[in-house]
Amino acid sequence: MKDKQIGIIGSYPLPYGGVAIHIERFCKLLDQSHYTYSVYDIRSKEAASFNNVYRLKKPYFWYLKYILFSREKIIHLHTTHPLFWFLFGISVLKRTHFITTIHSVKCPNYFSQANWFIKKLMTEIINRSYLVITVNDEFRDSFLSSLVPVGLNPKKIKTIHPFIPPTLTDADYQDMDERVQSFIDTHSPIISVNAFRLTFYNDHDLYGIDMCIELCAYLKNEYPDVGLIVCISVMDTPEYFCTLQENIRELDIESNILILTDGVSFPPILSLSDIFVRPTNTDGDALSIREALSFGIPAITSDVVVRPEGCVTFKTRDQADFNQKVLDTLHHHNEISQNIKKNITSESSELLDIYKEILGH
Repeated sequence: MKDKQIGIIGSYPLPYGGVAIHIERFCKLLDQSHYTYSVYDIRSKEAASFNNVYRLKKPYFWYLKYILFSREKIIHLHTTHPLFWFLFGISVLKRTHFITTIHSVKCPNYFSQANWFIKKLMTEIINRSYLVITVNDEFRDSFLSSLVPVGLNPKKIKTIHPFIPPTLTDADYQDMDERVQSFIDTHSPIISVNAFRLTFYNDHDLYGIDMCIELCAYLKNEYPDVGLIVCISVMDTPEYFCTLQENIRELDIESNILILTDGVSFPPILSLSDIFVRPTNTDGDALSIREALSFGIPAITSDVVVRPEGCVTFKTRDQADFNQKVLDTLHHHNEISQNIKKNITSESSELLDIYKEILGH
């Protein structure tokens, strides 16, 4: 069997998440460019492996073996788990070209607070690797400010936005849950939000689902048939979910909210929405924001990081500002939609060029 050229370590649908979707779409580009590769999924332990996607039940033990015996010319890491970074450090001693993409704020935050020894160790690891890719300039600048003083080569850090446009077909809409189409047919306007899981950051709902519920109650005063569709990929916090459901009942908006927790594909729902909201209190470079803009759908986002051009931003965790920005957007929806630049560019070709440079294609 011919050795694979590329090994990609991260996550792969199902469940759906920003990193998994990016890898899935990027693999399609690799197929089109006739690259050979394997995907090693370190998250979806319950799902079955298929084709060249391998689900790993004990990823750390597997990785120790992998770094000793792998033959891929490129290993591309999509995780910020500290143990994988340690193993990544061992890996750079080989002649394989190592690339890692930082999708989360956890990694730059960790290094900004680390002691001198950890910073120096990671600087040596990064300098020996081929490239570290950050999904936004804030992450890159954090790396540079933390690690350049201890010897980091700044050319080793590069920003490449991970957005790859979705390709929707009639089948995507035909496969859509009947509940979704029925809900859309009976509600207007439609507001959508997605979250990988219900989780917290700095003691607040990271994805701002609580804020979306309050928003729905606020909008119902002027738009009694408003519909909020909430897509949650992984449901592993039942207590908090019950808290949200209780709040929905207390606000008397049960008929205005559809919560989907069974791993549905979000792009078809997003494309049928009037507004997309992203009230996160920390973020990377959210694919769903760029997807919304590419569909010509207004995106209302928190200002926790610099957002793509065309977003309407509100002050992070400020419910009143959030409510008002969404209401203003609904009042001027046609004008705002027409002014959105739908030609959101993908920088995936830049990553393909890096692969090409390494592999000599």
